[in-house]
Amino acid sequence: MFALVFESPERLWWSFALLIPLMVHLLRRRRYQQHSWAAMQFVLQALQEESQKAKLHNLLLMLLRVSILAVFLFAISAPRTGFIRPKVGDESSGTHHIMIVDATYSMGTIDQTTDETALTKAKQKAIEYVRSLPAGDVVSVFTIGDFQHSVIEDPGDNLQLVANAIHEIEPQSSGGDADKVFQLSIELAKRHRQRDPNLFFTRFVIFSDMERDVWRGLSDSAGNLSPSLMELKEIGELSVVDCRVAPAGNSAITQLSVKYPQGAFASAVSVVAEIDCYYREIEGDLGVSWFLDNEFVVRDEVQVGAGETIAVEAPFRNLSSGSHQIEARLDDDSLLLDNARWVAFDSPAQFRVLCVDGSEKASAAVALAFSPHRLPDWPVFVDTIDQIEFEQQHLDDFDVIAFCGSNRISEFNARRLRGFVKQGGTLLITPGELVDPFSLNKFYGDAFEGFLNEVQWGNPVDNDSVAELQKAVRVTDHSIGGLFRKNPDNGIRALPVYKYVELIVDSENTADVVLELNNGSPLLVCSSVGKGHVLTLSTSAEIGTSEDRWSDLGVWPSFLPLIHESMRFIVEQEISTSNLELGVFPTRRISMQNGPVSVSVQNPNGQTNVYAMNFSRDADSKEVFANWSHTEFKFPGVYYVNLYSAEQIVDSSLVVGNLAVTESSHQIIDEVELARITGVKRDKTGVINSISPGFSRELFRELLLFTLVLLMLETLWVTSQRTKASRRKVIHE
Repeated sequence: MFALVFESPERLWWSFALLIPLMVHLLRRRRYQQHSWAAMQFVLQALQEESQKAKLHNLLLMLLRVSILAVFLFAISAPRTGFIRPKVGDESSGTHHIMIVDATYSMGTIDQTTDETALTKAKQKAIEYVRSLPAGDVVSVFTIGDFQHSVIEDPGDNLQLVANAIHEIEPQSSGGDADKVFQLSIELAKRHRQRDPNLFFTRFVIFSDMERDVWRGLSDSAGNLSPSLMELKEIGELSVVDCRVAPAGNSAITQLSVKYPQGAFASAVSVVAEIDCYYREIEGDLGVSWFLDNEFVVRDEVQVGAGETIAVEAPFRNLSSGSHQIEARLDDDSLLLDNARWVAFDSPAQFRVLCVDGSEKASAAVALAFSPHRLPDWPVFVDTIDQIEFEQQHLDDFDVIAFCGSNRISEFNARRLRGFVKQGGTLLITPGELVDPFSLNKFYGDAFEGFLNEVQWGNPVDNDSVAELQKAVRVTDHSIGGLFRKNPDNGIRALPVYKYVELIVDSENTADVVLELNNGSPLLVCSSVGKGHVLTLSTSAEIGTSEDRWSDLGVWPSFLPLIHESMRFIVEQEISTSNLELGVFPTRRISMQNGPVSVSVQNPNGQTNVYAMNFSRDADSKEVFANWSHTEFKFPGVYYVNLYSAEQIVDSSLVVGNLAVTESSHQIIDEVELARITGVKRDKTGVINSISPGFSRELFRELLLFTLVLLMLETLWVTSQRTKASRRKVIHE
């Protein structure tokens, strides 16, 4: 409701000073003793008319001086126009109340005294606010969070329904940005003002725990306010209700990674949990519980202090073949949502490898390195074909394609290979005897396609330093070379390389040199492209004994561990990218070779959603694929994905969704900073209030200016009266 509010109402007691001009006026009135004098009767008649004018002038002058004092006292009491919160029973003020409840995951923080969460506190205050509104006012409700914004969008005057909707709000497993909700709220306010002419005012009320991350979008690094905040101040009133709590402590698992210490094809993994302790008032160790496929395995106790980050590693051995999930869970603290994290992986890693011969048996060494055993349970399947057969092959059937002895790559195959790698496949390329650098560079660095510009093929050259066998190859600090760095006598340094192709590598981007010759020329380059990887060898891996062979790489003892370490690195990278954070919706593309397919996804709560497929043509290979995107990716945990064709499951996989840890530190925005951004200040009730310029106005300057105008008017009046009196005196004399 519209009202006049005083910032310093105690100064209004000075209003007694208004009696001063009245007292002066009364005291200065002259008292005369009347004496009859016949000769003066004619003079008195003339003076009586002049006296009445003088009394009127003196009365007006007194009122003017009283007004000067009154306006001045009014000004120093800091009045401003605005709205006061209506009381129960008041009539409607024609106000549209847009209530914004912070529902980000930090609102689940528990107070150490009351055991209530910040969201519970916010909902209680919001419901109290709703119940205090006058009948006829309308309310809309929004939430701050990445997954849901609108609770009640159309303004409603059923306040009980609004209170029930607020009571049902739950914390979301995500952060949020107040600026995005402001934009939605402004659009709603404008739209309904046009529809309903009785909505005169709009009041925006935010209920938040004041977590800094929520307010990040309201100003930039230079201090400029966001356009939505500036527009909000123009069209309505902004109030912020502080709903923070006093937590005892909070730690969070920020990262969970899988390592294959015995190689990608072993049945053992090591899982590393990175734990941040943000604040802690509780003494004692922190407990970390480990679960494998939903079964408890072990509990670790670690020491960590406030502000520290530690890593806890748990080994898992003798795993059964197939997909697994591991959960790391912290002991309960003040914020439960960031205490658990999941990771899904295969053990041993499963690979389907397609070897393509550019010449006869060019891929024999690579096929043997991938599958050195004939065991039925070996996790790698290898198929070998030639380049002619390759054009008829479905590439989505494989995880790795080894293009060995490659002289050139046709434009048709280049398009297919680009699409294969971008969608998560791994491509291994070794040069052939008659390598065509122009063709390979067109595939690698096509400016239009933007595939892999960081690697450029040169011409084949002879290695003049091949005689220095003890230092022929150098291992860089890349992760693939970790095994060789730990075992300096492994033999990789003495690998004979007689001939190689000069590679020019721009390592500033996504291409990294793993091995290089002693003259600095790259021997093995690992590149990240899209969701996949490209491994480029600058020398041949063919098995041969002729004097014109390129190298002994294919028969060298270090070749098998080099392939296996490369696959270990790629698997670990794929795990880190396939285990997503909530808010990044998982997408998959499916080959149409199985006919029409459908997808069902079971979320961590046990609910199953069936998705229809969208169809699109791949920009590289021009093939048609079915695509799906899981848009209900809102709950932390493991999702079970099944692909169906003709009512039969053709593929199953696990997808993990983890909380994006952004609001766990309990960093509260400073009120000074909040005042700078939004112009709010705290009042005596604990509510941080702001009155927008559109409906609020501080009157100090205007009243002070009016006081000066009145003073000037009084001065001119007194001067004018004195001038007239002087003239009359001169005339009389």
